Amino acid sequence: RPCVRDAALAGLLEQSQQDAPNVGNPRMPDDGNAARLAAFFADPRPVIAYVGKISQEKGVPLLIDVVKQLGLRAVIVGFGPARTELEGTAGPDILFTGALEHRHLRYLWPLCATSVVPSVFPEAFGIGPAAEAASCVAVHRWWPTTPAWERSPPVCASTIPRSSQIWPRSRPATPRHWQAD
Repeated sequence: RPCVRDAALAGLLEQSQQDAPNVGNPRMPDDGNAARLAAFFADPRPVIAYVGKISQEKGVPLLIDVVKQLGLRAVIVGFGPARTELEGTAGPDILFTGALEHRHLRYLWPLCATSVVPSVFPEAFGIGPAAEAASCVAVHRWWPTTPAWERSPPVCASTIPRSSQIWPRSRPATPRHWQAD
């Protein structure tokens, strides 16, 4: 069902305020996430979400490069061996949150324009985060080593009507935000 952005942000901040203090455990949310998320989402520009292991083979360095080159914004959720290095090069438009739980993600994904799985390793599609994200945003899978004829379209492309079917040409499409019950 449609989720109002303000309600999703309020839910995310409420869940983040309930987090126990993190004493250096990478499998827990970062300390201070509520304030950092509030400041990050105060900027209304679209955000890309990545949820998963933070490592080279998962394509997180590629995602960061693309986000920086195109002037986009991203939230990177998770933990892994490359986090410290990548966080140091990310810049102000990329927010690392540490691991988040489902109670956080149900509010985070509706705040994002899309969720990506940028793996550069030929592997099965990361179905866990993608399936969960699909209930909230359009999810895309693609890796640079895949030939063009084998690249998959957006996971939920068949369920998303083209903007011309919804709005007249003179009016630009606006993203819809969804949340699971």
